[in-house]
Amino acid sequence: MVEPRQSELKLSGSATIAQAILDGSVSLIAGSRQLSALALAHAPKPLDKDFSPFVAFDDRTCEFPVGDFRRLWAHDALTLKDQQAAQVEEQFREILLGACRRLVLRFGSASEQSTPTI
Repeated sequence: MVEPRQSELKLSGSATIAQAILDGSVSLIAGSRQLSALALAHAPKPLDKDFSPFVAFDDRTCEFPVGDFRRLWAHDALTLKDQQAAQVEEQFREILLGACRRLVLRFGSASEQSTPTI
């Protein structure tokens, strides 16, 4: 069993990811996948309001390709998925950005944190 302090240290890296989402250097989908994985691995259950939006969004967007996986998709299919992803992102955007701001405040500025190991 992971000690509470160790979990808190792992979760402190969420500020880095959240700030990257706020800065636009990481997409909502890619960043939410990282935060969801981090929360599911290390956050106390049930998840609090700062992490639960990312888990819900990750579940809703798991069909959309990100990163290197995009190269494996046909152009037409990727275009359709991108349009669908944009609609879902728009629905969740304000909720996720608010949660990102709370994570940055809660766990410190992104410049003070290291990238978490999931």
